Amino acid sequence: MSARGAAVLAGLFGTFLWMAPQPAQGASLVDKLDNLFGQSGITLDVNNVPGAVNHTAHFRSASLQQLGVLTSTLAAEASDFPAISTVPGFTYRYDEKLQVFEPVRGNFGPIFVERPETLGQGRFEFGLAYAYVNFKQLNGTDLDNLNFTLHHNDCCGGSNTPNFPAFEEDTVTVNLNKFDLTSHVITLSGTYGLTPCFDLNLLLPIVYTTMDVRGVATINNVAQPPVHFFDNATRSIQQTRSVDDNRLGVGDLQLRTKWNFGPIAGFGTATGLTFRFPSGSQDDFQGFGEFTLEPFFVTARDFGPINVHGSTGFQIDPQTTDRTRVRYGGGFAIQALERVAIITDVIGSSNIVSQQESISVPTFDQQGNVIGSETATTDIHADIVDVVPGIKVNVAGSVFAFFSAFVPINKSGLRANFIPTGGLEMSF
Repeated sequence: MSARGAAVLAGLFGTFLWMAPQPAQGASLVDKLDNLFGQSGITLDVNNVPGAVNHTAHFRSASLQQLGVLTSTLAAEASDFPAISTVPGFTYRYDEKLQVFEPVRGNFGPIFVERPETLGQGRFEFGLAYAYVNFKQLNGTDLDNLNFTLHHNDCCGGSNTPNFPAFEEDTVTVNLNKFDLTSHVITLSGTYGLTPCFDLNLLLPIVYTTMDVRGVATINNVAQPPVHFFDNATRSIQQTRSVDDNRLGVGDLQLRTKWNFGPIAGFGTATGLTFRFPSGSQDDFQGFGEFTLEPFFVTARDFGPINVHGSTGFQIDPQTTDRTRVRYGGGFAIQALERVAIITDVIGSSNIVSQQESISVPTFDQQGNVIGSETATTDIHADIVDVVPGIKVNVAGSVFAFFSAFVPINKSGLRANFIPTGGLEMSF
C-alpha cells in the first residue's frame, strides 16, 4: 500500500473511532415506549370496594408489551436501506505514458445498488448522504391507529364474592392516537482503491431519532357496581400518557470490500464482503444490534446509454440464524445527458426464515406479588421491497450529486410512506 493510501485509511479509522458511541445516558427509547403504561401492564389498586375482593389488578397485553421490541427490530430492518455505491460515477485508469489517472467515461450507474467497477489503485472517494425516515405504518396499520386490549389477570380465583368473577372480565383499551417515530440519517463514506481491482470502504451513519407517542387508556368495567378506576377518589376510568424524547448517536459501522474479477459474457462482475459492527443502539432505533457479515455479488452492463445492473447477497447473523436476510437490488440507469443519469431500481430484503422475538410477561397474586412469568413470542417475517427512482448529476470535475427516494411497494414490517435521500460524492 502506498504512503498516501496508508494515510487515507489511518485518517478514516481515526475519524470513525473518534465518533464511536459513548455510553447511553438514561432509559432507551424502547424502554420508554415499553413503560408508557407500565412494564408489567397497567396496575390498579382496588381497595374497600363493596361487593368485591380487595386486590391489586394487573391488566396485561402481550402485544402491547412486545411493541417496543417489535418496533426496534423492524425499525432496524426498515431503515437499513442499502448504502451508497462505493464508486460515484467515474472510475480511473492509470496512463503509464502520461503518468496520470484518467477517468473512464461511461454510464454513471446506480446510486444504491453496488457497481462492479472499482475506483482504481491509489484513488480515494468520499461520500456524504442524508435520508429522512418518518415511520408511518406497522404491517399495513397506521401507527397513529394502533389499539390494544388489556385483560385482567386471574388474581382472585376461588373467591365466594357475589360479584366474582364479573370484575375479572373487565378490560382496558389502549389507543395510541399519536405515534411519531422519525430518524434523520447522515451517512459518511470513504473508499480507497488498494489495487486496480480491489476497493476498501468504511461507512458510518450518524442518526438523530425522535419519538413522540401518546396513548389513551380506557377502563371497560363489566361488573356493577364498577370496581376498577385509575383514581378511586375521583372514580376516573380514562388516563392519557405520553413520551417525547430523542437520541443522537452513531449507527452501525460498516467495513465493505469489493473485488472486480473482470467481464463474464460481456457483463462486468464483482464480489465483496461487508462487515457490520453493532456500534448503533437497537434500543434507540439506530442499529441492527448484532454483528453481521454480508457476502455479495454484483453485475452490470452498458447497452448504449442504458446501464443494466443487479446485486444479491446474504446478510448473515452468526449469533441468531433466524435474523439472516437475503438482500437484492437491480434496475437500470439511463444516461439522459452527458452530465445527467436517470436511475430506477427495485431494492429489497427478506428474512429467510421467520424471526422470533420473545419477552417474559410476569404473573401476579392477589396482593400484586410476582409469582411467575409467561413467555410471549412474536414471529416476524419482514419483506422490505421498495422502488427507488433517482437522478445523478456530475456537478463539476469528479463531484457528483444525487437525489432519490425509497417508495414502498408492499406493507410488510415498519415502513415510511417514502424516504427522501440526497447526497454528494467525489473522488480524487
